[in-house]
Amino acid sequence: NYLMNRSSASVSKLTNWPHRILPMPQRRLEKEVSLTGYWQPTWVIHEEFQVAHEFNGQQFIVNTAKKTCTCNFWELVGIPCRHAVTAISYQGKNPLDYVDDCYSRDKYAACYGFPISAINGVDIWPKPPDGVVEEIILPPLYKKGPGRPRKLRIRELDEAGVRKPRKGIYRCTTCGNPGHNAGSCKLPQDPNALNRKRKLSSASQDAAGVSQPPPSASQGVSQPTAVASQPTAVVSQPPASASQDVEASQDLFGDIPDEVMASIPDVKAIEKKLPVKTKKRKGDHHQPLYHGMKTRKSERIKMNSFKTPVTGVGSSQTQPIVINETDGKNMSNKK
Repeated sequence: NYLMNRSSASVSKLTNWPHRILPMPQRRLEKEVSLTGYWQPTWVIHEEFQVAHEFNGQQFIVNTAKKTCTCNFWELVGIPCRHAVTAISYQGKNPLDYVDDCYSRDKYAACYGFPISAINGVDIWPKPPDGVVEEIILPPLYKKGPGRPRKLRIRELDEAGVRKPRKGIYRCTTCGNPGHNAGSCKLPQDPNALNRKRKLSSASQDAAGVSQPPPSASQGVSQPTAVASQPTAVVSQPPASASQDVEASQDLFGDIPDEVMASIPDVKAIEKKLPVKTKKRKGDHHQPLYHGMKTRKSERIKMNSFKTPVTGVGSSQTQPIVINETDGKNMSNKK
């Protein structure tokens, strides 16, 4: 019934339209005709023209005999573009004659002008002879494929939201050669390939493979040796010696008596007694800052104050606090 109504409606529309071109293509052509005001044609030879814009400097080549334009609109759509309409009007011809035949009235009648055969009701249909069993037509079986059904189609590389492929050569992390990965590699381990996988910092890469010299006897403190847990040799930086700490403290505090120096707490000893600070994970809101204990903000500020050296006026005997007499008089006047 739907096809019958659509076919009859198409025939009625076709009888009421007297023109050669259908209404929608004709409105599209009228839009192109209205945009030809600033285009000027230049006749080259035969039916070839050069159409240029008066202001923006654009120009196109139009061939009315081949029905082509370098903007490719005429070839793709089949309707003359604004450049082709300018050249056709220069020749004094009608642009409707250059519209493709697929938009013509005759092609529309050939496509939608055929009738749909009417049918009788089911009770009047011919019945099969006796002894013949009618086979009920069923829909095809649905076969469920493996995996989760896809809800989005696979996008092309030039579409938005597609992950671009990584540029460069993929190399094996075992041997460092391109063309395969570590899962199928049968070569022995290469330390350089392992270093590339770990992405060592520049300082550690410079120190890798360089052995530290043994400590001298004048230092008096033995330096710990670096223990390599991985195949690559990663050497840790040696800590500062005890003599260097003493010299730094003497430069900072000057000639302070030994009794006062003894009362100053050792920051390193306090840090060793503190529990190890754990990394707070997402969702672990109940864990304190230090695993196993809770510290107040005032205590953390107090502990951080021991780590920062005291500098400025009054920090040593070489930088005493000086109060001028004029400052004292000014303070008494203010009171």
